[in-house]
Amino acid sequence: MTTKPMGFRCDGCDRVRRAKPHGLTRDDYALLIIVRFDLPDPTRAKGGGMMNGPLVTIAALSATVESLVNQTDLLRTEARMRPVKWTTQIYDLGDDAYTLREPVLVLIEEYPEEVNIVARLPELELFGEGKTVSEALLALKHSMLDLYDELVAEDIGALGYLPQSWLRILNRLISKIELSQ
Repeated sequence: MTTKPMGFRCDGCDRVRRAKPHGLTRDDYALLIIVRFDLPDPTRAKGGGMMNGPLVTIAALSATVESLVNQTDLLRTEARMRPVKWTTQIYDLGDDAYTLREPVLVLIEEYPEEVNIVARLPELELFGEGKTVSEALLALKHSMLDLYDELVAEDIGALGYLPQSWLRILNRLISKIELSQ
């Protein structure tokens, strides 16, 4: 690798051309160095000469590095804003009058910038919020029971397609226990 002043040799001729970097101030010219890589020319005979390779400016590299740093910072900020998601199961609804026939898979979302944690049942479009995972799950259980009681009380013919599908799902998951007095 050799360092050359503000000029380079044109491929195929011996004329020296002046480099014309754009957008540089007078101070930048003092710092500008053009680096030329001498690479073997594969088109010449064995032991052939050298060809002029790519020209790289320090200023261009600095601008590229700065752009990459900015992009990395943006991606890092975006990643911090995304919620941390995981799943858990609930085995009980927290009410003696109802029982779960099988465990229910729940999606937990924790947003870094917010205080509340969200517990979701996407298939039923239900969620519960709380400051802790336990509070969010408890709120979700109450939402499940409220929706179940509301749908069971309605005439099935009066329900639309989506509420009917929710009722089918909830009927498979929840059974109401008749408490004797």
